[in-house]
Amino acid sequence: MARRIKEEPSVHQNRIATEAAKLFSKKGIESTTMSEIATAAGYSKATLYVYFKDKEEIVSYLALKGMTGLRDVIRDAVSDNAAPKDAFFAICFALVDYQKEYPDFFEGTLGYIPVDDQSVDDQANSTGSLSHQTYVVGEEINQLLGQYLEKGIEAGAFLARDNIFELIFQLWGMISGLIKLAASKEKYIGIASGLTTEKFLQDGFERIYGMLEKVG
Repeated sequence: MARRIKEEPSVHQNRIATEAAKLFSKKGIESTTMSEIATAAGYSKATLYVYFKDKEEIVSYLALKGMTGLRDVIRDAVSDNAAPKDAFFAICFALVDYQKEYPDFFEGTLGYIPVDDQSVDDQANSTGSLSHQTYVVGEEINQLLGQYLEKGIEAGAFLARDNIFELIFQLWGMISGLIKLAASKEKYIGIASGLTTEKFLQDGFERIYGMLEKVG
């Protein structure tokens, strides 16, 4: 079917990925076919393959887009001279917003943030690929958080740590775990504790932040 012929490839990729994300959210990634994505985006299936070689590449494209947005939010949170606690909560609630907007990609996106030597070795062999680009953005996020934590330690707001990156990974685990729990058990949390999801998360983030603070 006819398409605009002078648009940049990135325009077509974004249009396809946007429609794919809607289908993934509705049906799940595994249950969504390339034919369905093509129809939703207004392309023939043959044209779809001009821009993405397979469904996995669309998923990688969306992961990169999500990670880039997350990096930009975190960069804003830690670079606008906000108080350490304000910056921490800005980071946490940026993750909450991301999970709400892209629930199917939340866990997978965080999985692109490197946590071991094997992931470093794997990505070193795929320079230029979407997964490598996403890996690089994940590294940038870790660096931003490392700088934030080191700045807090230097200012006397946070406890000194021997291994900053160990702390970063621990924070990712605690914050993302809390967000996933709140999303999956929202009704139960409300019944059992009488707390709204927002209050549950607020209290949890407060406790996590308390682990960073230097008291006295």
